[in-house]
Amino acid sequence: MTLLTKRLALTKSMAAVALVAAFAQPVQAFDLKGAMDSANKAVDQAQKKATDATNRSQATVDGARLAGDTATLVNDLSSQLGVSTEQAAGGTAALFSLAKSQLSGDQFSGVTDQVSGLGTLLGGTGTGNGGGLLSGVLGNVKTLAGVQQAFSALGLSPEMIGQFTPIITQFLGNQGVAGSVIGTLQNLWAPAT
Repeated sequence: MTLLTKRLALTKSMAAVALVAAFAQPVQAFDLKGAMDSANKAVDQAQKKATDATNRSQATVDGARLAGDTATLVNDLSSQLGVSTEQAAGGTAALFSLAKSQLSGDQFSGVTDQVSGLGTLLGGTGTGNGGGLLSGVLGNVKTLAGVQQAFSALGLSPEMIGQFTPIITQFLGNQGVAGSVIGTLQNLWAPAT
């Protein structure tokens, strides 16, 4: 054997030993499927928690907005006009927000004293200035144009104000609200001609 042959044999042996040493170490394989399954499970759990929290919050808000006589009024509007409960509640809140800004405190108390839950729908307690559920949204509804914008935002035609008005005023009459206040509301909610 020549020197060159011996060196080649030695180099091959050293390479073989190095390969054996490298592969003799414990190898930890990366399990992509397992990692994806774990990530998907974590996302699903987080999504379920978020959905549950949202549902609990919405139920709380819905329960607070639709209390007492106001719930009956909103359900009547929804069934008679074929609009969603949310649209009926929002339209009612817009109309009464305008009324609250335009009627005297005594006149508006005459309404809220007869219709339970109305103050809560508007975000306060009757004629008080307390903030609440819809006060931020309806704070700018101080004109009929503001009511029309609110109806549009709810996906309702502004002309539907004319359909809400007789149902609401009849309901108020049945609840014992004074006729003079009802007449004022009809004028207030009537479109300008």
